[in-house]
Amino acid sequence: MSQPSDSPFSTPILTNGDVGEYPDKGLPPGHRILVLSIGNEALIQSSVWTALRDLLPIPMLPQIDRYHRWQDRQASLLGRSLVQLILKEEGYNSKLLSSWKTDHYNRPSLEVDFDFNISHCPGMVACAFIRPGPIGIDIEPIRPVRPYDFRSVLTPEELDLLQKLPDRQCQHLFGTIWTRKEAAIKADGKGFSNTLTDVSGLGTSIRLEGRTWAISEVPLPDPYICHLATSRRPKEIIYRHLTIEQLTDYDKRSSR
Repeated sequence: MSQPSDSPFSTPILTNGDVGEYPDKGLPPGHRILVLSIGNEALIQSSVWTALRDLLPIPMLPQIDRYHRWQDRQASLLGRSLVQLILKEEGYNSKLLSSWKTDHYNRPSLEVDFDFNISHCPGMVACAFIRPGPIGIDIEPIRPVRPYDFRSVLTPEELDLLQKLPDRQCQHLFGTIWTRKEAAIKADGKGFSNTLTDVSGLGTSIRLEGRTWAISEVPLPDPYICHLATSRRPKEIIYRHLTIEQLTDYDKRSSR
């Protein structure tokens, strides 16, 4: 399937590799990663909400509607819409989203030949795609933090270092450590069943239960920090931030 000329990926930002032409399909070949993000700062218009919601399988809608806060409902909708977009780019039938399932650790998957992972935080939703998988992604804003309150997920070295830093440096380093660890946990697929007080997030790899995960940073704009975890170091990371207008406009065009 050739990439539509109106694809939202026509002007990508490339990292961890040389700038070049975007591949002719939604997902880059080989051990390369595509990361899509979209803002979630404000409530989207009801017409946009309805348009995106109508594109999703009916059995999926209760999973979105169960959330009480609009921010959580909207994050759930946008995350699934990003996955839906990639399915279209890859030439899959849109009904394939009906195969969405979560495992015992609440990790989502589809009956496709690529892996994906979604993360959301206040103001932002991000989704990472790779063929082959697995992959984990986590995104967090930089915000005030008291390291001692998170001693249950920090190594003694991390806690000691964070407590010695000025506030701004502490906030940034804590966000880096946190997103690295959570990305690895999500790639591993076992959630927070892992013990993190002996898992260091200070390096570019993380070892969980005998398996090493390569950690890569996605250069998001302030105040967000984002990291990926994969089984080996990716050749390239392609990052694209979409506006809600780009997402809905592409959906309209691709459904014609």
